[in-house]
Amino acid sequence: MYKLDRTRKCRFVALFLAFVSAVMTVWGYIYGGDELLEYGFINEPMACIWMIASAFALVLYLFLFFLIRSIEKDMEENLKSVDENRK
Repeated sequence: MYKLDRTRKCRFVALFLAFVSAVMTVWGYIYGGDELLEYGFINEPMACIWMIASAFALVLYLFLFFLIRSIEKDMEENLKSVDENRK
């Protein structure tokens, strides 16, 4: 089986950034984002902005993680077929 170390490192970085974004989303919710979601007004605008921006970043990092994973699988299949054709 082929090892694609760079893609695995990129997946790890994307997953780590998704985790950090999830923590920051929860932080934003605790420190003021709950008022926006429950009552529709903002007392702490920075916490709300932080919560929404982190939630979008979380979605993007998770999308990036799964995109890299699917590309890695396709590359491994293509490398296997090239190796089999050589023999």
